[in-house]
Amino acid sequence: MKTVVAITALGLVLTQSLALGAAAQPADTVRAERKQEARAAAQAPLVGEGNPLPAPRARPSTEAKAEGRAARRQTGRVAAKEARVGEGDPLPEARAKVPRTERAAARTARSKEVARGVKSGEIKSIGEGGD
Repeated sequence: MKTVVAITALGLVLTQSLALGAAAQPADTVRAERKQEARAAAQAPLVGEGNPLPAPRARPSTEAKAEGRAARRQTGRVAAKEARVGEGDPLPEARAKVPRTERAAARTARSKEVARGVKSGEIKSIGEGGD
């Protein structure tokens, strides 16, 4: 009985090793096919390059660059002279400047008025609750 089990086990091991060997052979052929495909793809143009490749454009001459620059400068001059969005049309006039002494006198008068209101109780001073 032991010999039958040993022979059966040996037969299973042999069968599995043969199956693994047979499975490895197609992988080698697949690998060889993939290598051939990779070589062919490396020689073909890339996705964004186009097929055939577009002809290179001629570089602009110095005169063509100067003409383009002059046209852009003229357009820029016109745009700079026109009114911008938010500036108003016509431009609003600035307020008249008030001398420093007048501003100080107005500030003193306001503070005196507030002090008088706090003393008389018309205005609540800072820190008093809103009862």
